[in-house]
Amino acid sequence: MSNSIAPSASSRWHKWVEDHPVGSLALIGVIATQLGTYFGYCFPAVGLPKLPWPAYNGALIGGADTWGSPISQYFAGQSMHFVNGIVFAILFGVVAHKQLPGKNHVVKGMLFGVVQTIIS
Repeated sequence: MSNSIAPSASSRWHKWVEDHPVGSLALIGVIATQLGTYFGYCFPAVGLPKLPWPAYNGALIGGADTWGSPISQYFAGQSMHFVNGIVFAILFGVVAHKQLPGKNHVVKGMLFGVVQTIIS
């Protein structure tokens, strides 16, 4: 039940997004990246291979056996993973959303993700 005096969470969120457009995109990027990381580790539960994105990014940044410990590679990869997630969320919201065909946000987001997948 919503209280008629206090604004709902949805209206507060929409107001905050209007006041902080880039900050809200960055926050959504953090949330989406964390969810993607979590699901990458949970894929074996449904028969898919595990995808430890931070470990893969750490190996790409410094080479699999060339520098540092596995822990330093993990944290370097985790940092780069989150930077990528935040930057791509901001790029989607600022640049791509208005340019992509489609009538709703979900279709545009899926199209943006597929294009990123093909490019990578």
